[in-house]
Amino acid sequence: SKQYAFDMLKMHPVTSISVSPFQKSVLLASYHSLPTQVLPPFLVISVADEEGYLALWDTLIEDHPHRVIMTNEPVTCACFHPTNKELVIGALRSGRLGVWSLVDGAMVSVSNLTEQCHMNAVVG
Repeated sequence: SKQYAFDMLKMHPVTSISVSPFQKSVLLASYHSLPTQVLPPFLVISVADEEGYLALWDTLIEDHPHRVIMTNEPVTCACFHPTNKELVIGALRSGRLGVWSLVDGAMVSVSNLTEQCHMNAVVG
């Protein structure tokens, strides 16, 4: 059986979902790095993993995301850039903010962690 990039998302908890302001059928989902497994009786275990994921879903394509972007650390929440349809913005567990290109999945920009900047994880 073939494995696809989106197969890795199946056990990762979704941390946010955002609707594109440019195309209402397109959603952006962010995923935490910790895959979870539920064992009887309802015991949830996590496997440590330091990556996070962003997935671009089109509701017109039901069986797989249009694009999956792997990040260097967990993404706690994400949204579409308000004026540039080719960019998404995400908050990382470290407290940094990142900007990724939807064209090639590359990180375009990331904030620094200094005493003068935000240093706590963004959630919600």
